[in-house]
Amino acid sequence: MNAMSFLISTLFDIYIMVVILRIWL
Repeated sequence: MNAMSFLISTLFDIYIMVVILRIWL
């Protein structure tokens, strides 16, 4: 398991959630 890949995917998921919340609010 690649730690860097896992970190990037986690940050990407958080970024998407923030964008969705900004659109809804």
